[in-house]
Amino acid sequence: MKILITGAGGFIGSHLVLYLAGQHTVYGLVRKKEKFDDNSQINFIEVDLSHKDFVKELPSGINTIIHLAQSSRYREFPEGAEDMIAINISSTALLLDWARRSGIKHFVFSSTANVYSQNGEKFTEKSSTTPNSYYGASKLAAEQLVT
Repeated sequence: MKILITGAGGFIGSHLVLYLAGQHTVYGLVRKKEKFDDNSQINFIEVDLSHKDFVKELPSGINTIIHLAQSSRYREFPEGAEDMIAINISSTALLLDWARRSGIKHFVFSSTANVYSQNGEKFTEKSSTTPNSYYGASKLAAEQLVT
């Protein structure tokens, strides 16, 4: 199976690409390749998800997309607002369209607990989605695109 993982440079993504590389052909999208050791089992692709032409760099024959990427400027509002929209919302829309056009059957999306209201209760799928930050709102908007 060929798996494309966005956010491969993040905490979860960097562990996931290593875990899956022994069993599948893995393409990890990263901002900067030089930050990684040379691992011949992982095909790192350096792209900027804030540029809408990034899909031109994606390989063919992908079976599954695991979309973990998020804006690195999530704590910077309002300065990081444009980046949050580009990465959290627009790149998700572009990936979904690319997946549809490419016939990709599996799309896994990772969001954040910040989409839920902060009320001290345990989160469930029925919890109210009322984000109290721009970052949370941008991730909730991406969730809406995926559903």
